[in-house]
Amino acid sequence: MSTVTRRVETALPDTGIREWWALYLLAQVVLVGVALLAFPSLVYDRFVWQYLWGPVVADAAGQPVTHEGIRAVRGYNAVNTMTYLAVVVYSLPGLRAYLDALDVSFDARLAYGFAPIIVAGGAMRALEDIGLLGDYSVWFITPSIYFVVTAVTVLALGILITYYSFEAYRRTGTYYMRNAAIGFGIITLGVFIEGVLFEFGGLDLTLVHIIESVAIGLGFVVLLISLRR
Repeated sequence: MSTVTRRVETALPDTGIREWWALYLLAQVVLVGVALLAFPSLVYDRFVWQYLWGPVVADAAGQPVTHEGIRAVRGYNAVNTMTYLAVVVYSLPGLRAYLDALDVSFDARLAYGFAPIIVAGGAMRALEDIGLLGDYSVWFITPSIYFVVTAVTVLALGILITYYSFEAYRRTGTYYMRNAAIGFGIITLGVFIEGVLFEFGGLDLTLVHIIESVAIGLGFVVLLISLRR
């Protein structure tokens, strides 16, 4: 564990570059959260529901579905396809830069590390196809299954990173490691609480996403503060 802790202490690059990375990650979260708060009907009903989430619900139901009078049909469309492409294009530069900073090589070890996630995703989709997931099948249809797998992965990694950041803080006593532990902890909580509030809290999906966005945004703000040393 001490090796991982030392990597957490030393892996981040110089301050200026670190801050740009934090802003790069924070921008998309803030943008989505502000858009949902400012224009909930336009952003959720006319965009998220009609073109992104609605088709998934329709796929799970096996027929077109409506929400607030807006009809959604199953399958891909031009809007959701371009949206997914934009997310991938936006994410790749930051992901590659971060992996380079951590000195992570694209080799067999990395492939083996991702293998359980790939197998888990395929297995969960197979369970949905044979009808074993019941009312939860909507979460195991493309593309929501990617978010479920990602959320589980982020939750697990978030817990580990929070732990190692706290261990690094205990070793060094530096405030930026303390803030990093708090920031990663808030982000992890935001990822976890979304599903809990939606499934067991009876809250509207839009409100749940807003809460998640606020929590993740707050976590990134704390991380940004921790990077200013």
